Amino acid sequence: MSLPKDIDHIVLVISRRSGGQPESAVILPRGQSIQVGRSSRNDISIDNPAVSRAHLTLTWQGDKIIARDLGSLNGTLLNRHKLKADTGVQIGDVLKVSDTRITLHSPDSSVAKEAISISGAKTSGTADNATISGSVSVQDRLKTAPARREHEGGFGPESSANLSKKAVTRIVLVVAGCAFLLGAAFVILANGGN
Repeated sequence: MSLPKDIDHIVLVISRRSGGQPESAVILPRGQSIQVGRSSRNDISIDNPAVSRAHLTLTWQGDKIIARDLGSLNGTLLNRHKLKADTGVQIGDVLKVSDTRITLHSPDSSVAKEAISISGAKTSGTADNATISGSVSVQDRLKTAPARREHEGGFGPESSANLSKKAVTRIVLVVAGCAFLLGAAFVILANGGN
């Protein structure tokens, strides 16, 4: 599944529905990598709660592009099959992340050219990361991207604002339960264990 050596980039065409019109395009240059997910820190950001913050990477290694699901909750499909391990992908393959389709195209395909003209993808300059409604090349993103952790998460200052109401409720209940148990233990000890 190696790509032709004369191709220096591929075009990732992004659409929402099967057979739907291209909504965006991202140019992936040889030797580069992109990350797809819900977070705005990703190279391709998909605003959908069914998409994990860090969902998928595509990495150009030698003459192959490797797709890797980053342990996403809802998974990634490759040509209608669940992506379970690092897998080589090729031109024509379709990756599905929730309701978003990412199709790999050669730079000279008519679909790639149409998607590039719609989204304004380019290979030089400066710009923000790609979203479903817009696009830039990975080279642009790499020039402006802040250092990114391998996976988002944890309890740092960036993630504390992202806790859901359900998670906060669980934390409060656990803390209240611990306080109750400590109070009960104190009362027992204060009464001499009787």
